[in-house]
Amino acid sequence: MGTRPFGFPKPQHLKSRILIDRAFEAGEVVKSFPFLVRCMPVELTHPVPSQLMISVPKRKFKRAVDRNRVKRWVREAWRLERGSFEQLVEERGEQWTIVLIFVGKEMPDWTVCQTAMKKLIRRLEAHVSQRGTESKPE
Repeated sequence: MGTRPFGFPKPQHLKSRILIDRAFEAGEVVKSFPFLVRCMPVELTHPVPSQLMISVPKRKFKRAVDRNRVKRWVREAWRLERGSFEQLVEERGEQWTIVLIFVGKEMPDWTVCQTAMKKLIRRLEAHVSQRGTESKPE
């Protein structure tokens, strides 16, 4: 049995409170509306190129149904578009934690979410590429 290339298995979910706190304290910011990303290279316990956490603020989306819908669409867009980013990270021998925060004020539709994710992935790739090889994970 092989791995599913477009899956989003549990080891790729960022759940460690320590890593989440560290991403907010020392992580680098990458902006691509309607997303704000806090990311940093780290040593992960699982052999995956990255771990992702998605956050949708309660202040902007009062109903849990709306927050969950946005998270579901963002997760699906990430799952479909992340391949080139993860390939770049694996080639560099790094692992990244990514905290993705949805900062839009309105409920997006699927096409907006997917095009914004493509743009965000390109920015993340540029960010990872411009980092020097001297800054390896901690």
